[in-house]
Amino acid sequence: RVQDSTVTSQTRGRAWIPEKQRIEGKHVSGYTWVETFEDLEVRILLPPQTKPQDIDCEIRRKSLRVSVAGQTPLLDGPLWGTVDLDGSAWVIERTEEGGADTGSEPPVRLVVTLLK
Repeated sequence: RVQDSTVTSQTRGRAWIPEKQRIEGKHVSGYTWVETFEDLEVRILLPPQTKPQDIDCEIRRKSLRVSVAGQTPLLDGPLWGTVDLDGSAWVIERTEEGGADTGSEPPVRLVVTLLK
């Protein structure tokens, strides 16, 4: 999790959280996360027309930065622990939110998975 976010449990150290525990949270800016002993998954809803080439996702050993099409970063800050760069990645998913019921195209979701 990014340090400036609100969480229900804060544990420092290599594992970030105790084994077999799962923490879920939501930041006021709209992104959500799920953290386990093995990884941290961050989810951010983006406009429907967002393409993979629009995403600037910088996964570093101790920080994460996400922006879209050169705009102000949606997420930018240090992490509580160290990330395994080889096991971390991001992907864009289609969502069902909005869409058929509202007559609008549903947003896409950026999912960033950080392996610890």
